[in-house]
Amino acid sequence: MKTFLTVTLLAASSISAIHVIPAQNAPGAAAKPHVIVAVLGSPGARPVPYEIFCGAGETIGALLLFFRRTTTLGALVGGAVLTNVFAINMAYDIPVKQYSFHLLALCAFLAACDADRLLNLFVRNRAVAPRFDLSLFATPMARRIATAVGTVLVLTLVVSDLWSEYQGLHQYGRLAPRSPLYGIYEFEQVEKNGVAQPPLLGS
Repeated sequence: MKTFLTVTLLAASSISAIHVIPAQNAPGAAAKPHVIVAVLGSPGARPVPYEIFCGAGETIGALLLFFRRTTTLGALVGGAVLTNVFAINMAYDIPVKQYSFHLLALCAFLAACDADRLLNLFVRNRAVAPRFDLSLFATPMARRIATAVGTVLVLTLVVSDLWSEYQGLHQYGRLAPRSPLYGIYEFEQVEKNGVAQPPLLGS
């Protein structure tokens, strides 16, 4: 569970992860959540600082989840970021509401494992004892092998998703080649078959 959440936070571009390297939507992507574009950025120019902020928060939370000693802190950081993501998805009808909620629930579950210690720290004003961690492997060799296998698995998944994001950035993102007609235009007059046409204003 922790490995899945770690990899997802590092590579879930569908819910705005890996926005440390911001990229635009793929061609043909649905424009249904158009309201959020007006709120978080003008059409054609997504809010890069906000993307970097969210991506950095998700990355920090994921890195903290790598280590057993910082798992609870990583779950709290990831939960805070995913709460924002889930709220935006719900408020603006972004079609990944269930997915983001599942990730948020995973963070809550990991944090709940230390619920008593967190209550002592934040509510009861009591001393917090160190957490007792039970090792899943009996011998040092088994622990080293498990650590190596887990590290290779996580790095493989993360590198694969980073490469996919990098390719998308150069194919249809901000670093993709632009059409000669790319840009913003100001129309003064529209003609059809040599006849000036009146402006069509939407209601």
